[in-house]
Amino acid sequence: LGVDEIVVKPVIGASSWRQARLKRGQPLPQADQLPPDEIMIQPFLDAVTTEGEFSFLFFDREFSHCAQKLPQAGDYRVQAMFGGRESVYDPSAEELALAKSVIAAISESLLYARVDMLRQPDGALALMELELIEPYLYPEQGPRMGETFAAALERMIER
Repeated sequence: LGVDEIVVKPVIGASSWRQARLKRGQPLPQADQLPPDEIMIQPFLDAVTTEGEFSFLFFDREFSHCAQKLPQAGDYRVQAMFGGRESVYDPSAEELALAKSVIAAISESLLYARVDMLRQPDGALALMELELIEPYLYPEQGPRMGETFAAALERMIER
């Protein structure tokens, strides 16, 4: 990947379970701290520690809301169990168009999708993960989420 630091994650996991941040030249963690099976390898992006991650939530391909997830100082994990916090994020038209382009690339019917992105060193957002079975919807950041989800479910049932 041409980087000195990576994040290794299980393909299926949640809340940073058995996820590891690895730096070139440092010893590997114990095997029981690493993903047990299939993995994703991503370059570590410093923006996660300063600006955090952005989660764009869609219901039946309709944009609902976006959450900005920030880690606790000194950490990179954005989950609340590690001291992370979430806030409402109002994406720019360009950022929203990028998230929508990810959704447009999926041909199957989607009741729900979450597009997780991080900012690259050049300032552009990049797709980090596309969550299609994620149970957490960031309802505090999307006060109209219930209405949007219900309407999406109704449309899908009618189809």
